[in-house]
Amino acid sequence: YTPRKTVNGSDVAYVIDDFTMPDKDTRMVVTVVSMSKPSVKVADTDKKMTYDGTPKAIKYTTDPNNLEGFKVEYSADGGKSYTETPFIAVGSYEVRFTREADATHAAADPVIIDYTIEKADVVITEEPKVKVVDDEYQLTGGKAAYMRGDQAIDITAQGKFLTEQPVGETDKNVNVQFIPNDQTNLKN
Repeated sequence: YTPRKTVNGSDVAYVIDDFTMPDKDTRMVVTVVSMSKPSVKVADTDKKMTYDGTPKAIKYTTDPNNLEGFKVEYSADGGKSYTETPFIAVGSYEVRFTREADATHAAADPVIIDYTIEKADVVITEEPKVKVVDDEYQLTGGKAAYMRGDQAIDITAQGKFLTEQPVGETDKNVNVQFIPNDQTNLKN
């Protein structure tokens, strides 16, 4: 027997027409099988991430909703090789989603999506002290970090503060910047 799907608002029911249960002690098991191909979607906002020192697994949704069993693989070489380990470093990557057929769903068509991990902004969390010594600015102290969500990751020891501004008698404000050693993953 083939059930007929009926939809009433958000309620879904499966009806079997012209079926009579036998009089004896019989049990009926109904297994709902959807042989339509499941799919994966990645929002455009999830295709661009910012470096924060942690693996960047891509977020995705499935149709049907919350369907499990998708294999998620990442490539840094244009699809020549894949790994199930998400990348951490800044770069352009692709992610491949696959899903084999099972008892309730057909196999999904492979989906390949490009995504990027961009450099993190460096913020000065504590201004260094500035003084003039032998007609040059001397910078001491100060702290710099990049953000991991709401948490500031201190990188003061992995870079240096500097200014290229010449010393002048009328200078009241000195422009200071922090240059991180990690130029690959962090912005100046």
